[in-house]
Amino acid sequence: VYEFMQLDEEISAFFSADYFDTNWTEEMIQEVGVIRDKLQGWCKNIIILGDGTLRDCRCSGGISSFHVYMDGRIYPCSFVVGMEKFCIGDVQTGLSMEKVKALSCNYGIGLQECSGCDNESYCLSFKCRYLNRALTGEMNRPSPGVCQFENLLKRQ
Repeated sequence: VYEFMQLDEEISAFFSADYFDTNWTEEMIQEVGVIRDKLQGWCKNIIILGDGTLRDCRCSGGISSFHVYMDGRIYPCSFVVGMEKFCIGDVQTGLSMEKVKALSCNYGIGLQECSGCDNESYCLSFKCRYLNRALTGEMNRPSPGVCQFENLLKRQ
């Protein structure tokens, strides 16, 4: 990132945290905020996945958005591509609506751990239940690591 800052041109920066990496520390998460702050005013656009810019946005994974793996299998979300338990069909046979319904049925349920949080309606854990399920085993339980990132990156 610091090397990009040395370029003499206006660029856009898109960052995505690897939520599946179990080696994140509090200091590393704070460094993401430091980097973001240094890039403010320098980049044309700074977009950090889950940066809280979209309020009350619901995930469309498995509804109107699908991700096709290189072998033709279809998944509802890029966070779960390649994970067999999230496969909802393939390009040869189509979608299994039973699998789609089974995976997406929890979106109307609030997240108990998030109740009262000022960041709830902006948070990636609130929006992306597939990420929750991949990280915690449950669609309606947020990952503590995602929560830390989201609260660091939230918009005031």
